[in-house]
Amino acid sequence: MIKKPVDIVFIDWSGTLVNDFKKVYSVGNRVREFFGYPTYNLEDKRMEIFNGGRCNAYLDMNVGLPEIDKKYIEFFEKSKLTSEPYPGVKTTLDELSRNGKRIIVVSQHMCRFLEKEARDFGIWDRFTEVRCKSPGRWVDKELEMRNMLRKYGVATTDAVFVTDIVNDLVRARNVNIDSIAACWGYMSKAVLQKHDPIGFIEKNFTELLDYIY
Repeated sequence: MIKKPVDIVFIDWSGTLVNDFKKVYSVGNRVREFFGYPTYNLEDKRMEIFNGGRCNAYLDMNVGLPEIDKKYIEFFEKSKLTSEPYPGVKTTLDELSRNGKRIIVVSQHMCRFLEKEARDFGIWDRFTEVRCKSPGRWVDKELEMRNMLRKYGVATTDAVFVTDIVNDLVRARNVNIDSIAACWGYMSKAVLQKHDPIGFIEKNFTELLDYIY
């Protein structure tokens, strides 16, 4: 195994740093129900995504994103379900921070919830920047990564994207940066490895340090 020198570590949130599937998709079901659309069985949805299906829970809904987000925020704030960081997340972020790495979160998770969770987990101050979802708009992850590389004057060869979904691996390739797949999140290793990440995180987030320095 050859370790890669990096300056920027781009990281997804849901399914990569944080185990939040049950909460996110339970809230998604409440949104669907509110607008009169059929709900899905959580385990069936989990397996659909695990095997490479789409993560978006609202593609079949003829409802505008601002309206969906408004109800999502309402139901998320009322939810009693919780999320938690995966093993080794804080230790790894601490190590990267001590070594002067820029840690940039690029996520479709709503900003207000991401910040609260990160503060609760004691990792918010480890992030150089957080590019996340605001009501009524999706995050263009490719654009955000390109902008951050330009802002900090970092070459694509000196960055990596850590994520758990195929679309992000494709985005990393489009930006010409290497990716590392977290295999404990929304999609399986069998699906992720088809897109040639340079490494895999399977049991503990500290495994990331086996691939970069």
